[in-house]
Amino acid sequence: DQTNLSVNQRKLLNAATWDSLQVKCQAMLASFQKWILPQIKEVHEIQTHLDNGKVHGYLDFIVTLTDGRKVLFDLKTSKMPYKKDAVLTSPQLSLYAAMKDIEYAGFIVLVKNLNKNKAKSCDTCDYTVSGGNRVKCPTCKTNMNVVSNPTSFSQLLVDKVSKWNKDLTTEALHETIQCIDNGVFPRNLNQCQYMYGKPCIYVDKCWKGKK
Repeated sequence: DQTNLSVNQRKLLNAATWDSLQVKCQAMLASFQKWILPQIKEVHEIQTHLDNGKVHGYLDFIVTLTDGRKVLFDLKTSKMPYKKDAVLTSPQLSLYAAMKDIEYAGFIVLVKNLNKNKAKSCDTCDYTVSGGNRVKCPTCKTNMNVVSNPTSFSQLLVDKVSKWNKDLTTEALHETIQCIDNGVFPRNLNQCQYMYGKPCIYVDKCWKGKK
């Protein structure tokens, strides 16, 4: 919240934010190039528009991996790696796999929390150490130089999407579309306090009767 900040403070905060994003972006791209690209043998489609007359979306890409599997991928960024069963519990991937009639789907997750890989050295006595929170040299008590080499982790998850999952997602989608066509919008009380990172705009209307 920048409400109480001066103009100069806001500029400084924005500059620091952009610098941080630049470092994270470079680390995530380097991780993708190092760990993900070598596993891709052939790229078939990129940003393909899917439209079955009722629903549309954009798949990120379909590739053949070096192990021979043809996989529909969704590319994500996240603070933490995804759970191992994330592919099997993803309605979006099941739906896209059904629409493209493809057997395998997966997530490629670029983790935003970086490993700082700090290296510390003392110019006075040549003492060096990696990591930790040490500020002064334990030998001569001189302030140590700190150099960071931030790196990111890229996660590749692939699973076979069963016909059951595809049918389940397709059926749920058709039910949702039917409700929309009929003007029926049931409440999901489990999402009242967290809708895109903040409370639902109707939370006071539902829970407090306010107009």
